[in-house]
Amino acid sequence: MPMNKRLHYTTIAFQLTRKCNATCRMCCESSSPYIDDKVDMDVLLKCIDSIEDIKSIRLITITGGEPFLYPDDVLAVAERCKKIGRKFGVITNAFWCKSYSHTFDVISKLKENSLIRCFVSVDAFHQEYIPIEHVKTFLRVCKDLTIPIEIQASLTKSTFERTDEVISKLGIDKLYTRILFGSAYPVGAAKEQLDQKEFFTRKLDSTLCQYQSILHVTPTGQIRPCCSPCFTGIPFDFGNIYTDSLKDILKKVSENELMRMIANEGFSKLIQEATKELGFIELEEYVDDCHLCNHLLADTDRYIYLQKKVKEWSLENKAITSTINW
Repeated sequence: MPMNKRLHYTTIAFQLTRKCNATCRMCCESSSPYIDDKVDMDVLLKCIDSIEDIKSIRLITITGGEPFLYPDDVLAVAERCKKIGRKFGVITNAFWCKSYSHTFDVISKLKENSLIRCFVSVDAFHQEYIPIEHVKTFLRVCKDLTIPIEIQASLTKSTFERTDEVISKLGIDKLYTRILFGSAYPVGAAKEQLDQKEFFTRKLDSTLCQYQSILHVTPTGQIRPCCSPCFTGIPFDFGNIYTDSLKDILKKVSENELMRMIANEGFSKLIQEATKELGFIELEEYVDDCHLCNHLLADTDRYIYLQKKVKEWSLENKAITSTINW
């Protein structure tokens, strides 16, 4: 049966910190300059060392908050990636790119140590804090060093036109970049600070997980089985890199019946069960399937019930399969 297929992770995203120089109103992590959450670097580097023996993991990325508040730590991670033969990626808002020479020096060192891709946040929210010239400098450096870069723009209905204006100001510097426009999610700061009518939503034709190959590690060492910002608040417990080995964590995540069902079959059966037995009310529209996942599973009691139910279904499937094979 599809739900018996194990998950296969190819990327690990380490959230270096939740601290950020900006306080964007749409931030899914509610990051700000006043948050001091930061991963223990000794623990992080030890975890990265263990990836050398995990052949399926090919890419290691660093996220935030804003990772470049700690540039030495970003470089240390890149160096460790090179040591174990893994590729490295990083996301930033480019606040630190005040000069071409400084930015070139930083990115050059990272490229020498396995950097293969950069992501930069550019939209009406981020540009309340970050001069667009800093972003242009970052783009120029990445282009000159032939490092692929993706611009990530988070949108709401009232900021769409403003974000278009911001992107247009990048001019020729956005050449050779991939621009990904996406709706903000009603989680974190966005849920608290933005009107719910601000989010772009739509009816979903299918509901399959799109981030099932990317494991996410928070600054406290907790594991999220995907990198979606909508995972905030869902009470999965797959261990912690401060206390558990990464191999054990990956085994626990990849064998979890609920995660396997979401990844391989989607949410339809879970929604039907929650609606019938728990009075769950499905929204007519969602931002995407990640938003749906959060709406369905962030309720602790509902999550516990569905996880137990999926285990029952899994046992039933195994019994049927065993009978057929016999």
